[in-house]
Amino acid sequence: MQLIVERQGSSLTKQYEQFADLLSEHLHTQGLYPSWLARQLECNPSTVTNWLNNHQRPGKPDQVVVISNILRLHEAQCDQLLIAAEYAPLLHWSKITQNDETRKAIREIQKRSAPLESESVFIEKDHSPNNDQLSDPQTEQEA
Repeated sequence: MQLIVERQGSSLTKQYEQFADLLSEHLHTQGLYPSWLARQLECNPSTVTNWLNNHQRPGKPDQVVVISNILRLHEAQCDQLLIAAEYAPLLHWSKITQNDETRKAIREIQKRSAPLESESVFIEKDHSPNNDQLSDPQTEQEA
């Protein structure tokens, strides 16, 4: 009987491995510590440690969205975390969430993910010919 429990325990430990790896990678890339994330979430540091050690995932998808916003992730990165925690992608939660904090987090994530209008205008101007700089080949030959 004890062997079965150990097998179940090890499979549960592996269940959220991808979530743990992604969360750890985002923290590491940004030079952040689990204790910092726990303070931002106002939760016990052991909760974040459990997520990072594959023991559990955040209990609600809203928490994953808030974590993504705290880490300033883009929508695709948030979706990766949600899916790794076995939740639906952000688009699904943005339609059904009633939590104001989650709605705000979703808006912030979507803003970061949208291409900046000023960038697209700059690109268009940069690649379009400037009429003042165009020259007439006949005028150049005469000069």
